[in-house]
Amino acid sequence: MQNELWAQQFGEAQKILKEGRLSEGCQRLMALYNQGYNQETIYLWLYEQSVEPNDEALEEIYEENRKRLDALYPEYFLPARAHLFYQAFPLEGGEFALFNTVSRKFIYENPDEVQLLHLLMQADTLSEPLEEEQEAVLAEAHRRYVEFGKSIYDITNRLTDAISQPSQEIFDKIGLIRAYNPYDERDTLLYGKYYLQIGDYKKAEAFLEEYMQTNQHSLVAIVLTTLLYKQQGRKLEEAHLLCKMLLMQDKILGEGSETILKENQERLEELKKELPEKGNLVNLFPYMENFLLFPAQRLEMLNKKSVNACAAGNYAFPYEADFNKWNQFIGLAATPGFELQLDRLLYLMRSDIPNEFNNTKFNGWSDIKLDTRPSKTYRQWKTPPGKAPMIYSILVTGGKQKLEVKTEGKTYEVTFSPYLYRDMRLKPGTEIKSDQPFIMAKPVKLGHSPRRKKLCLNIFLDAGSYQYLRSQDFSCAPNIRAFFEKGIIFDNNYTTGEYTWPVYPTLMTGTYLHRNQFYLDKSYTRLSKNIPTLTDRFSKEGYYCFGECASLSGVSTRILRSFDKILSRSSYNYLFQDIVSDLIDQLESYRETDQFVWFYSLEMHKIFNELLCPPQVQTLEPFVKVYGEEGNEKNTSSVHQKYSWRKTRQYQERWKHADFWLGVLFRYIEEHYKPEEYVITLFSDHGVTAVDNEEFLLKPSHTRSCFMVRGAGVPERGIVRDEMTSAADLYPTVCHLAGVPYEPEKIDGVLPKAFGGPGREYAYTESLFPGQTYKLCVRDLKYELRFISDAKVLYDGHVNLDKYTATLLDRETLKEIDAPEEKKRMMRAAWQHANCIRSLDPPPPTGEEQAKSGESAEDLSQVANL
Repeated sequence: MQNELWAQQFGEAQKILKEGRLSEGCQRLMALYNQGYNQETIYLWLYEQSVEPNDEALEEIYEENRKRLDALYPEYFLPARAHLFYQAFPLEGGEFALFNTVSRKFIYENPDEVQLLHLLMQADTLSEPLEEEQEAVLAEAHRRYVEFGKSIYDITNRLTDAISQPSQEIFDKIGLIRAYNPYDERDTLLYGKYYLQIGDYKKAEAFLEEYMQTNQHSLVAIVLTTLLYKQQGRKLEEAHLLCKMLLMQDKILGEGSETILKENQERLEELKKELPEKGNLVNLFPYMENFLLFPAQRLEMLNKKSVNACAAGNYAFPYEADFNKWNQFIGLAATPGFELQLDRLLYLMRSDIPNEFNNTKFNGWSDIKLDTRPSKTYRQWKTPPGKAPMIYSILVTGGKQKLEVKTEGKTYEVTFSPYLYRDMRLKPGTEIKSDQPFIMAKPVKLGHSPRRKKLCLNIFLDAGSYQYLRSQDFSCAPNIRAFFEKGIIFDNNYTTGEYTWPVYPTLMTGTYLHRNQFYLDKSYTRLSKNIPTLTDRFSKEGYYCFGECASLSGVSTRILRSFDKILSRSSYNYLFQDIVSDLIDQLESYRETDQFVWFYSLEMHKIFNELLCPPQVQTLEPFVKVYGEEGNEKNTSSVHQKYSWRKTRQYQERWKHADFWLGVLFRYIEEHYKPEEYVITLFSDHGVTAVDNEEFLLKPSHTRSCFMVRGAGVPERGIVRDEMTSAADLYPTVCHLAGVPYEPEKIDGVLPKAFGGPGREYAYTESLFPGQTYKLCVRDLKYELRFISDAKVLYDGHVNLDKYTATLLDRETLKEIDAPEEKKRMMRAAWQHANCIRSLDPPPPTGEEQAKSGESAEDLSQVANL
């Protein structure tokens, strides 16, 4: 009955709109939306009619007024329009309605909020100074945001007050439980509370830090640890935890990180002034603009809606949504038997249905291939005028949705199933209509350009150890060797970090972690828009950018951006044969474009997870070796795993498997492209620790990574042993060989000498991981300097480098040598890199220039201790 009433009211609203009474009709639709009727359709229509045509003007007016008010009333603070609690919907006669982005309701009768909107959105309403009523409205808006920011302290105080001293009896019981189950993290936290209450700060710190190792986002633990450091007078630690607390507020309160950080900047600045003048500390990462934790509510939305909501046309990443821009929409990639399996797939995708597939590691859609493209939502579309056809891809939002396509003087009606993109080659002037909204990907222009290469293919093998490959003389990768020996295989290439998170952005941007801020995987850092990625640059040059990835995390962190299409699958289910097959299909179907391809595989990484042993190992090796070996300790991370014969043998087979399928791809490329038409790279982010017995984290087997290049502009030199290279050098190399412009002074990567660049003298690899010592390895062609701090890295990237050990090794023998002058030179290079991390100002592009400037090691060490 209620639905019938709503439908009747909906019809009346449509009638009013047809009569030209826009404001009244819109308000009726808003009322229906608030009651829960047909919300998606109503919101989309209202947005297209009201906000979209006026969005640019609204943004311009709001920013002008915000800057003007900031100059007139610096004591007040208003956030950027994107961070307002309200979205403005212009109506007739200069009136506005509001959409509350928190409650998801329309407001069109509240005089205070409407008055506020008039003040901020209409340029002619501001006087200098403000009228009394206007200033009162501004003060009220400011008060709301201040109260919002201060509420974090209320929560902190409540948590602190709730901590009571456990009795000795309860403490003893905790001890018994812990003895029975030493891995119970809740008991660890209780111990920290107990010792903090009785004043045993040393033990309290030990237990709280142990808890925070695995609970980086525990607000209770952060509050307790902050109190602990405050009581001990440790200003530095108090500052970094306070900053983290301010950013952590999103886990409880929703949006507003920037606002709260702004409101508490004064306190943070006071703490910074109280820090010791000397301490040789790397920079405080949270002060950087682009360091923001994910709001937990948005993260939860991601987990629940990123896949199964694609049927309704929702965004893969809702917090990025902007109706005026191309947003990342997720569809399902078509596979054999797709439509027959659809019901089962959709069932597995539903996060609200418990089943054996639905858990955090292997959820129900882990075996489903996803298709992510920049798209917008439309009801009708007309292809722009011109001569050449373009590729249009459409994702429908309803079941068996009909599209009316008018082209070449005829009208066709097609019916599509939901969830997957359909590609269509359409001529200019084609019209597409539908009764329901449809999602259309960014159109693809066809045609080649002499300024571009037909193919720029980048093959990223996660956990591909070049040290292992060379130790086997490429016996497990003959196809890879044969292909790239006709180009260059860099023999002295080293990665910049110990695991994927800090290295991935380096590969994509040519910047070290002190620029891109990716040092901790649990911080959900997002790459600054001011740091251009490879795909940013290639997309700007007109390339069609295609990615095949074993993970979509790079999209949410902005590392994978400017792609026209990304095919992805669960980390360990996107196998080499699948990626190669999909890639060849892609190269064939889009052969009328110049393509930039990012090929990312995690299959080499499988050995760390004790997944199914390759059948070749099971059948060819003795039972005792395959099944009798003790495994690494439970939950040991991949970077800390010890030598394992079984894992080493599996790793060998993974290389053979990769090599076979890459051989298929290489043969296809050689048959369909001329050498001058392509640039092919193969590289890795790190190696493996389980293939030898050395205990040092940054040892060669783990950090000597792949870097191979072939194609246009690449001399046929085979294995190059007389040059040092770094993972950061991939970026300038790819840009240079493809003729894509970039700014060398804004990156840390260096164009190798093999391609006419200046090359580098040192390769830097570092580990900046909270709770562990800071490790830096500096290598040149002869020596290796291992630098390890005594102090542990704090949770925001701080580490005290006053005390450390530094050891100089011969690179070939890995034995310590006594060469004071060489060690002094290598220490100078080490301090230069540490200074780059420590500085809040933009650092020099590399450590090379200053290292060659003639400054003494003593001078540099003094600089490092400022």
